[in-house]
Amino acid sequence: MISIRRRISAWMLPGLAAVWLVGGVVVYRTHRSATFAAIDSENMVFIRMIRMNQRSQSRGPGPGRGRGNRERAPASLLSEEGVFYQVWDLDGKLLAKSKHLAEFDLPLPEAKGEAIDRQTLVLPSQLRLRTVGMTFGAGHFNDADPESGRPAHAGGSGGGPMAVIIVVARDLSDADARLKTTLFGITGTGLVIIAGMAFLLRMALRNSLRPLDDLAAAVSNVDPSSLDARFSTGKEPLELTPVVFHLDSLMERVEKGFLRERRFGADLAHELRTPIAEMRTKLDLAAKWPEERNEEFFIATREINMRMHRVVDTMLELAHLENSDGSSPVESVLLAPLVAETWALLRERAEARQLKTEIHCPDDATVRGKFELWKHILANLFSNAVDYTSVGGSIHFDLCEDGIALCNTVDGLSTGDVGQMFERFWRADGSRSDSNHSGLGLSLVQACAHDMGFHATASLKKHEDGEQFVICVRRKTGK
Repeated sequence: MISIRRRISAWMLPGLAAVWLVGGVVVYRTHRSATFAAIDSENMVFIRMIRMNQRSQSRGPGPGRGRGNRERAPASLLSEEGVFYQVWDLDGKLLAKSKHLAEFDLPLPEAKGEAIDRQTLVLPSQLRLRTVGMTFGAGHFNDADPESGRPAHAGGSGGGPMAVIIVVARDLSDADARLKTTLFGITGTGLVIIAGMAFLLRMALRNSLRPLDDLAAAVSNVDPSSLDARFSTGKEPLELTPVVFHLDSLMERVEKGFLRERRFGADLAHELRTPIAEMRTKLDLAAKWPEERNEEFFIATREINMRMHRVVDTMLELAHLENSDGSSPVESVLLAPLVAETWALLRERAEARQLKTEIHCPDDATVRGKFELWKHILANLFSNAVDYTSVGGSIHFDLCEDGIALCNTVDGLSTGDVGQMFERFWRADGSRSDSNHSGLGLSLVQACAHDMGFHATASLKKHEDGEQFVICVRRKTGK
């Protein structure tokens, strides 16, 4: 797997090298063209010098001699080292030649009016030359050669200057040396820049990716004993903000999951400890005094077993609901039959406690959710109301906005107690331990409500019969 550092380097360094290569080629070619243009310009100067000397010579002695001498004077520059020239007439006859050429000849350009011919050539001695050739005077003379049809090469005052072809060449050794130095400079500069950029890129990546390394180290140090760790420091780079946010959300969910599992085990062990101890005592007594194993013994033993069974079933149902993502389909649940069925199972217990009941639920009342979960909610709410309402008190069930509400009169319940109602195994009377309640009823109610997008709330309010405990199950805002 390629690291981010290598991936960025693999893009940046070759890209930088390509940009430098293109830029270097452009700079080198521009410099080369400028150098050759300067040499060509100098060669044109020498061509004009030669032409002026040739014109002066064609006039001969006379009134213009002084001027001819002045024009011939610059021609002495043509004898300098590294400058070569050759002059032909239009028939290709050699008229003049630089002494530095010795036995070598410059290329004769075609006669094309006054067009300029430029080229680079290499002599057999491996000497590189830059040549400029130009034709002067073609078709501009009074006399013509009757055989060739070319202008007469006549001098004197009546014929004008001779038509000639002039080629001047300049040694490129110095220019090639300068160009080579420029090329080496561009290459060396590019290599230094690439090496420097590689170093700076490495340092920049190391510094920029350090928060990622720190985050990886922090994640690697997480274990079951440090699930409360969070990775957001407020100083992380903007690019890491969503990663850190989702990691913190994940850690929060993992922590809650571990806490649920731990609490599940601890609560289950705590709640089963008493019935298991009771059953063990009874079994020990039955083993010691076999004659005591009567029907009452078996009924009591079975009751203890059933209580443990209810606790385990409720705990498993709670674990299932808390781990549910709420994605199961919901439906429209008809409340009236479900309320009637649930209350029918508790009517005798309510009558035995002389409770006054008011159940207002229209036959067509419906609520969104899941049938089984509403069944759990109603069963637990009615069971708690029947068993914990003071003797002779009242129970009132009604529909509320987008949910249900159940009220019952209570004694000895405080506002602080209401805040703990939905905790597992919590009882207002800690000494009370009957077989019908395990302290999980309201926890199950809240879990069922949450799974359907509802929320269970509890409160106390004053009533003419005394304090009244109110529990509502309403749909959450925005659901």
